[in-house]
Amino acid sequence: MQREAMHPADQFVAFAALVKEGRPVEDIAAVFGVSPLVVPRRLKLANVSPRLLADYRNDSPDAPTLEQLN
Repeated sequence: MQREAMHPADQFVAFAALVKEGRPVEDIAAVFGVSPLVVPRRLKLANVSPRLLADYRNDSPDAPTLEQLN
């Protein structure tokens, strides 16, 4: 049995919460199975407008892409 991958929008929020708790980037990367370089990139996206993030999460027709959010 496999788990479904986290939506990137949820990943942004989770990374930000863990950083706020004081967890090091390397630990966050290990927990999520990503490179330590991915964590700061995703953290930048945690500051995107909540409206844009909601559109991206819901895959609405006019939703921004991950590349556009960067």
